Amino acid sequence: MALPIMPDLAQIPAPLAQLLASPDFSNRLGTPAALAVQDSAKAELDRLAPFSAPVSAGVLTLWIAPIMASVANPRSPEAFQPWFAALQMAVAYIPAAAFNESTQRIALQTFKMFPTAADVCEVVADASRSIVDRVEALKAIINAKPRGGAHA
Repeated sequence: MALPIMPDLAQIPAPLAQLLASPDFSNRLGTPAALAVQDSAKAELDRLAPFSAPVSAGVLTLWIAPIMASVANPRSPEAFQPWFAALQMAVAYIPAAAFNESTQRIALQTFKMFPTAADVCEVVADASRSIVDRVEALKAIINAKPRGGAHA
């Protein structure tokens, strides 16, 4: 098992990538160009499902292991288990892809002492927001209706 690597916009069809990257994204929903990429948006949402699903214990274990080895005050196995259970509760809503090599590197550079669950959530917050925003944008494209009452 490896840490998840979120696909970037370069890996999706150009018209969909352009719409997602558009600064006036929400104003373009329901336009013919946006309606034309609904199938691509559905395919991309399906492709992102494992990345946007809540983080699993396995991925979380892989992500946290080097961090635990690097802090100045590592926990005993007896103390680690309840902490890990609390961490799982705290991150239960966070997408798996937020726990990637980039956020792991940030955590390694940030945590000198054993982190709290809140510390971990803070480190992955930006990555999580990015994933959630992309999923929400794809759902908005998929659910958009033609503007002006026209039928597609």
